[in-house]
Amino acid sequence: MTNTPIIRQIPTDLVHQFLPLCRQYIEAALVYTDLSFDQAKVFLSNGTWMLLIATDGEDNITGAYTLAFANSPNHRTATIVTAGGLGLGSPPAFDQACEIARNHGATRVHVLARQSAARLYKRLGLVEKSVLMEKNLCQDL
Repeated sequence: MTNTPIIRQIPTDLVHQFLPLCRQYIEAALVYTDLSFDQAKVFLSNGTWMLLIATDGEDNITGAYTLAFANSPNHRTATIVTAGGLGLGSPPAFDQACEIARNHGATRVHVLARQSAARLYKRLGLVEKSVLMEKNLCQDL
């Protein structure tokens, strides 16, 4: 068994086979968002988001990333929406996720992170570009 997770993309047509196996990792990461697992499931199943799984040397799933892509005039940005599980914050795992994003045309990567996770991402070479702040304008939402 290796200490470095092996990261691989799950094709959209196989997402439903893997979601039960990595649900706990996605749900754990969604705690810090206003999204539910059912909403993430829709984004993953229709191809809006990409599912990456982390496995150990024995093909046991140990974590999952979800990525979303956005095109702008200057970049194709891969945003890591969620990252949950063991070893995903290690440089080898993060580098593998970035390589998969690059293979899908990404020219940069963004990470949504709370402050404690942001410190970890800084060690992986990410730079803080801005701080996201939010105010709800509708009480019902």
